[in-house]
Amino acid sequence: PLASPSILGLQSGALTATLLAILVSGVLTRTALIIFAFLGSFAAYSLATAIASLAGMTATALVLGGVAVSSMLSGLSYLLLYLVQTKLFGPPILILLGSVSIARTSEVPLYTIAILCGTAAALAMWKRINAILLGDDFATQLGYDPRATRLTLASIASVLSAISVSFVGIVSFVGLIAPHIARLIVGDDARRHIPLSAISGALIVLLADIFVRAISASSSLGELPISIPTSIVGASVLGYLVASRARG
Repeated sequence: PLASPSILGLQSGALTATLLAILVSGVLTRTALIIFAFLGSFAAYSLATAIASLAGMTATALVLGGVAVSSMLSGLSYLLLYLVQTKLFGPPILILLGSVSIARTSEVPLYTIAILCGTAAALAMWKRINAILLGDDFATQLGYDPRATRLTLASIASVLSAISVSFVGIVSFVGLIAPHIARLIVGDDARRHIPLSAISGALIVLLADIFVRAISASSSLGELPISIPTSIVGASVLGYLVASRARG
């Protein structure tokens, strides 16, 4: 319930790898940015799972491992951003806190295709997802390998997170809020939960962007990052989840 691209280190890993690649190679194409962002996302997730494995691979261990990796890579990304900020498109703070203003209209078709393909790939595994929700033993009895299923889903999540970061930077808490909104509406069935999670996430980002643009238009602060409203709402949701799980 507490898993998200930000908490498990995917976003920080994508940003760190992208900045490191820019520092070494200079300005990169969008395709190269996506590739490096994916490698960083997957490396961060692999490190988080490795840490969690040492602690028994429980859900709590995975979240704590992800938080540790995310914190470490966040600090590293701040340093790298300081070093390469003159090579980045747009104000550096927008890369860290997210903004659709750094995306380009010409890139919308590529982004749309990637999202549709990633969502379709996840939907194709709906039976496996529903099976592991009932427990690894149940999934194994049905002939599904839980570890392979999680690895495949992690790869899909890494690709989608990498593409998102390379296009709009890091937008906090959307990956945590959207699935819970979808779950409250349609339950855990992956056939309905996955597409509604995507729609919920899109609506959250859209509403956040409208909110910050309305504020930016009436102030002298310039373009505000969309992570401001998503972080406020997301932190509230995270606190609710922690409290509700503590109550059992």
